[in-house]
Amino acid sequence: MDNQNIPFEVTDDLEDRQEWLAIIDPQLRSEPECPNEIASKNAFEQIIKPVGKLYLLRPGYYKFKVVNCKREILPETATKPARPIIRLRLIIENEEANVVINHVIFINEYNNKEIHAFFSSIGLAEDRDYVTNWDVVGRTGGCHLIVKNLDFKAVNAIDRFVPQN
Repeated sequence: MDNQNIPFEVTDDLEDRQEWLAIIDPQLRSEPECPNEIASKNAFEQIIKPVGKLYLLRPGYYKFKVVNCKREILPETATKPARPIIRLRLIIENEEANVVINHVIFINEYNNKEIHAFFSSIGLAEDRDYVTNWDVVGRTGGCHLIVKNLDFKAVNAIDRFVPQN
């Protein structure tokens, strides 16, 4: 199994750290003289242990459950004004593991179609103009996932939301 693609968890176990430091460099085991040295060394002396495997789902249609919905405003930059966004955390239950998908929706006229598709998928869309209520945690819906290739890994991403009916 290739250990390079396993996510790692940082732990702070003092006994493991002392054993590890004694193996790597016995000089690091000596106590520093000033508190600033203690803080700076401890930041680099944490033990890392593997916590699990990253599951990549095949492209297709999946049901999801909203586990987090956070409203934010992206700060203004030199080229773009401040922009409101919604950060969604969706969980897709699978036989092997639950897969978490993070999805961002920009709130503007251009994305009205995506916003309406999201609300249609969770059963809250209306046929007329309506004001969105982002209290959607716990709702379930459907989406089409794709595989998005990044620089050093591939991840699942939402291509589109699927209406319930």
